Formats: sequence, C-alpha cells, structure tokens
Amino acid sequence: MFMESAAQNLPETVNYDSLTYQLYMKGSWKELLRTGNRMPAEGMDYYYLRMRTGIAAMQVKDYAQAEKHFRKALSFNPMDKNAVLFLAQTLAANNKNVESGSLYRSMSTQSRKESGLKEGWVPISAHVDIGAVFRNKKNGLGFDDLTGSAGVYGQERIYKNNLFYDAGLYFKTNPQWLFYAGFQSIGIDVTDRFAFIESSLTNDSIIVSDAGKAYYYSVDTIHKTNNYEHQLKQQSAYFQAQWSSSTKWSLVAGLHVLSVKSDFTLTEEERISINDTAFYNNNTGQVELFNTYLEQVSFYNVPWKTYDINVSLNGKLHFGKFTALAGISTGSINDSSVFQANTGFLYMPFGNLNTFNQTEFFALHTNGQVSWAAKTRFGIQPLKSTWLEAEIFAGALNNLNDQYGYIIYNNPDKLNLRFEATLSKALTDRVIIQIRYRYMESERQFSHLDDSGNDLILGSYHINSQTIIGGIKWIF
Repeated sequence: MFMESAAQNLPETVNYDSLTYQLYMKGSWKELLRTGNRMPAEGMDYYYLRMRTGIAAMQVKDYAQAEKHFRKALSFNPMDKNAVLFLAQTLAANNKNVESGSLYRSMSTQSRKESGLKEGWVPISAHVDIGAVFRNKKNGLGFDDLTGSAGVYGQERIYKNNLFYDAGLYFKTNPQWLFYAGFQSIGIDVTDRFAFIESSLTNDSIIVSDAGKAYYYSVDTIHKTNNYEHQLKQQSAYFQAQWSSSTKWSLVAGLHVLSVKSDFTLTEEERISINDTAFYNNNTGQVELFNTYLEQVSFYNVPWKTYDINVSLNGKLHFGKFTALAGISTGSINDSSVFQANTGFLYMPFGNLNTFNQTEFFALHTNGQVSWAAKTRFGIQPLKSTWLEAEIFAGALNNLNDQYGYIIYNNPDKLNLRFEATLSKALTDRVIIQIRYRYMESERQFSHLDDSGNDLILGSYHINSQTIIGGIKWIF
C-alpha cells in the first residue's frame, strides 16, 4: 500500500512543481502565492517551493509572509546563500535593519554586495525640522479669576508662541548596529503674571480748631496686575543605539540629555511702617505723629538652570505581521526622578509598513505617584510616493519618554491629549519632505490665596496649542 500511495502522489507533486515554476517564470505573483500557500497544506513542501513563494510574496510587498517562506527554505537547506540573501532583503524592506544585518556574517561575498550591507561607518539618512507652536489664552487670566474667591492674590506662568529646531543623523558602524544622534533647540518667551491688592495711605480730611489741626487718613486699595517677561531656553541632545544578533529581535538603547534655563519672578510680602502727621498744636507748635503698617508685595528675579538625563532600553520581538514591544527608562526631569515602563505592539495587516498600527501603554512613576498613558498610531501609503500617519496620545503625558528616548514630554503645562498627523512625500529616491500638524490639550495651573488669606491653593484652566512642523529628510 505504501508503494501505491507514492506512485499516486508523484505525478501530482511534479505537476504542482511545474505549475509553480511556470507561474514564477511568467511573474504571476498573486497566483503563485495562492498556489504556494496551498501546497504545504496538501502535504507538498520543499526548498524550491518556499523560495518561489517567498519571492512572490516580496513582489506583492507582503514581506512578513516572504520572511516566513525564506525561513522555511533555510530549514530545508541551512545557510543557503540565496535564501539568506532574500531573507536579509525582506527584513530590510520591513525596516528591520539590524535584524537583517545579523545575517551579514553568514552571507557569501557576492550576497553581501547584492544586499547593500557594508562594514564600517555608513550614513543612512539625515533630517532637519523647523516647527512653530501657537498657543491660545496667551494673555492669561484677569484679576478676579486669577485671585479666586478671596480676591487678594494670584499668580501664573504663561508660555507664548515659539519656534523650535531639530536635526538628526542615522548611521551604521557595522550591519548589526544602527545609531541615531540628534539635537533640538527651543526658545520660548514667558510671562510671570501676578494679581494683587496694593494699599496706600491717603489724607481723608483735616479738621481745624483753635487748638490746632487734626489730620485723618484712610487706606485705599487698588487691584493691580503685573507682568514680568522672561525667556526659557531648552537644548536637547539624544542618542540611540539599535543592535541585534538575531533575525527575530532587536534592542534599542537611548540617552537623552536636557539643559533648561530660565528666570522666574517671585514675590515677597512685606509690612511697611508709615509715619505721618496726626495733630498740629497751634499753641506749642508741636507735631504729633501716628504710625501704622501696610502690607506691600515686592518682586524679585531668581535664575534657574537644570541639567537632566534620561536613559532607556527597549526590545522588539517579531512574530511575522506582529511585533511585541517593551521597555523601561529612568532619569530625571526638572530635578525630579522618573521611572517608566511601557509595553505594546506593532501590527502590519498586509505584511508591510505601508499599512500599520502601533499601540503602546505607559506607566510612569514620579514624585511618589504612578500615572498612566496610552497611544495608538496608524500609517498608510495611499500613493506610491506618499505616506500618511496619525497618532493619538492620551493620559498623563508630562515627563513621559516616547520613541525610545527621542521625545521627552517636558511640557510646561499639564498635558492630557496629543494628536498628530504627518504627510510625507518622496520628491526623489533620496529626498523626502514632511509636514506635520500637532494639536495638544493641556491645563495651565495657577495659584491663589485661599479665603483665610494664609495658604496658596492650586487652580487650573484648559488651554490648547497647535503646531506646524516642516522637515526635509535626505537618504544617503
């Protein structure tokens, strides 16, 4: 019975092999892919089938499926130079650059040339971005809102519109290492705004008698608001190193260093002693004085500077169309220690990054409190040289580390929601331009004296900002 079974299957296998070969030669990639995927389920599986099916998957840009077939081809013929080359190319096509580079040592000399992988220092891409931030409610609160129900004293810090500049370079030192170095400069005009009551002594009346003159006074109060202008300057340098020794995973280490400088206006309440004439005695010519105290607010500037550092380590583990993401980071932001843990996934429904969803969740511990945030990002390529991406980020975002340390949300206000849309257009094979729109919702905090007049309490109100960013990217 065994010989009869073999005799029946042999022609079928030969026919299928001939069919896949013909489809391969004609470039009928979709039909070849359907046939090649069906054959293993029917008990027919071998090296050339997997190679042809993998190449067909590459041609239709289903790189995740191509990766699966080339891996299977290598199980039939370990270290086959063609299978290794195609696996490296399909990994690189899905932005798995260092995972692709992990195959470099097992490639032949010719395959290394065809793969484009090189040893030594190799520039990959460089970018320059310029952004403009537009905030609403730049004039702050009026006296009544700023001082609260007590109506005595209030203060807030207002950040105006600003520009920022960003540039970075991707480069390799060998096929298994990918580095990024970048720099950002931000300058923001800032207003420290104060609302307070100013008291002054006013001569109310003079009563004349035979004995002399009696002077009567009253204390006048006026509502005042003072603005003091400053500038905040933030310089950031960041560095990333991505490495892999496997086609299945990679690690990304990040380092972000921030320098922040600004002046702050502070207040001090003083009791001022005031002397004036109370009575003039006509008979003796003597003057009697009175003494009283008034509360006055004085202002002074304090310079502030901080150097903060943040380090992170993230890992990516690949499962075909699905990539698991996880990482941790620690450091300081504005002299406060921060620890973060994050996890999430990247999913490519069609096996390539022309359509993807990346979702992540963040837990942040700072100043003894734990806060949470989440983001989801979608990308699509509607035209051959055009990409669209949109991202929504919600939760407690301040001090959060994102994109492997590329972004630190050192936001001056309490950031709750962030939306960003990006349009990328390839002008040539080497030049890509980007336009990004960013919308953020925040709470601006202010403080005012409570009804007892003894303690400052916090309040807040909603503000939003809109950002336009233009950039250019050069592919080497």
